[in-house]
Amino acid sequence: MLFSSFPALPRHIIDQADDAIRWHAVGARCARARGARGVRDIAIALDIPQYRIRAIEEGRLTEFRLDFAKRYFRFLGIEEWVTRWCRANPELSKRAGLISESFGRCLIN
Repeated sequence: MLFSSFPALPRHIIDQADDAIRWHAVGARCARARGARGVRDIAIALDIPQYRIRAIEEGRLTEFRLDFAKRYFRFLGIEEWVTRWCRANPELSKRAGLISESFGRCLIN
């Protein structure tokens, strides 16, 4: 959809923008579930580096780790929501490692 709106932009730029838009829902859900608790407090409670939590919320897939994401989503109580998001966004979920290549299911639960 974005590609047709901006045909002069390189395809990889469009794809990155599309990924960022789709991942924004995950980050926003995490922030809402986190509420007033700061990233630092949760990082301490889960023994996860703060930059890894920020990577999850910001969709920085090069810094994303499934084991930390699972713990973080479980702590926030949003695993079911993330599973539904994975079904709605299968390509991005696969790139993030949230969907099993062999089984095609979300790995959060």
